[in-house]
Amino acid sequence: MTISKSSFALMFSSVLWLSPALGCGLEPIEEAPQDRTSPFDAPAAGVRDGHLAGQVGPAWVDAVAEPLRAYAAMSTLRVMGVALQDDRAVMMQVTLRTDDVALVPGTRERFDAADVGRLVLLGCVGQSLDVYDEYDRPADDVELVVDPVPGGGPGDVSVLLDGLWGTAEQSDREPATAASFSFVLVR
Repeated sequence: MTISKSSFALMFSSVLWLSPALGCGLEPIEEAPQDRTSPFDAPAAGVRDGHLAGQVGPAWVDAVAEPLRAYAAMSTLRVMGVALQDDRAVMMQVTLRTDDVALVPGTRERFDAADVGRLVLLGCVGQSLDVYDEYDRPADDVELVVDPVPGGGPGDVSVLLDGLWGTAEQSDREPATAASFSFVLVR
């Protein structure tokens, strides 16, 4: 079997795009500069009002996401929120393709493991910020809800991601858990 250079380049770029989306804190991410105007720049000027709630792996959380960061490059957006607790850190990170997932008011969409190229919601738990050694797993099922922000800017949207980890078929391995990650995208 012969693989052409263009096929190899496409496969390699897919692996590079997905690899940071599937692990917590594996590599530093560069924030896109906000002063550019090309179509490949950040689709968001910022992110605010982050919140994590529910059970992520072994940790219960209902707290403000601080730090909260948005990263963008070409057609990929990644938003990460961390809730620091007394004895651990809980992190949720969504990575999505902005050319394939609509971030406009009224969007209601469901994603599962087959949608890994479109949207991934990752839940992580660890001993401290950037050390997620207890739990690191993408949600099996995610619901995305995008609404307008009352009193916000013309492009601002409220984003809610409800994630489910584990299913009835997997209950013999671990119980199902659910958590949500919400934030306002400022554009």
